[in-house]
Amino acid sequence: MLRTGSRVLLDGPSGIGKTRLVATLTRDAPVECGAAEIDGRAVGDFGPAALRGLILHLPQRPGIMRGTLGENLRLAAPRAGDAALWQALEQADLGVWARSRAGLDTDLAETGADLSGGMRQRISLARAFLAESPVMVFDESFSEIDEAGAMRILAALETRFPERLLIFIAHNGPVRGLDFDQRITLSSIAPLRLSSRGETPNQRENAREKAV
Repeated sequence: MLRTGSRVLLDGPSGIGKTRLVATLTRDAPVECGAAEIDGRAVGDFGPAALRGLILHLPQRPGIMRGTLGENLRLAAPRAGDAALWQALEQADLGVWARSRAGLDTDLAETGADLSGGMRQRISLARAFLAESPVMVFDESFSEIDEAGAMRILAALETRFPERLLIFIAHNGPVRGLDFDQRITLSSIAPLRLSSRGETPNQRENAREKAV
C-alpha cells in the first residue's frame, strides 16, 4: 500500500516492468494478477478523465506541442495566470532560460525538436508544478537534467508537495539519493519492499525536514 505523502522508489533492472506496473494504475496496461486500487476502489471503476486527474505520469520523453511556452504549460492548468506559470518555470529551473528568450511567448517547435532532452524534461516538470494530481509518477523524468539542476527541482518538489504521493523510477542520478519512505525492487523472483524511514509520524516528519 502506498500512502499519501509518501516518497517511493520503484527499482529494478531495465526491462523488468517498472513502467508497465505504473501503467496498471492509469489503465494503460491490464492488471494480469492481483489488483490495482486507489482509495480502496479498483482502477477499472474510474473513467479515463478521472484517472488523469488523480495520477500524473511524467515519462522520460515528454510530449511538446508546437506553440508557445505558455501554451505548453497551460496543458496542465488551462486557467493558470501568468504569475503561476512563471512560478512553475522557476521551480523547474527554467526561469533564467525563459527570460533570456521571449518569456511565455517563446515559440517551441513540434515535439520540442529545437530543445535539448533536458529542456523538454524541465518543461514537463514545470507542468507538474501546475497540476493538481494527488499522485505523481516521475518515470526517468530527470535522466537528461544536470545534477545540480535536478537537485534544485527535487528540493522544490519536496517543498511544494509534502502531502502528495510521489513515485520515482530512476536508474541513476540524484533521484536515487532521496530519503524514500519505501523502495520497491522488482525482480524475476519477487518484489522486495523496504522502508527507509521510521513508521511514526514524528519520525517521518523529521526525516523529511532533513531531506529538505
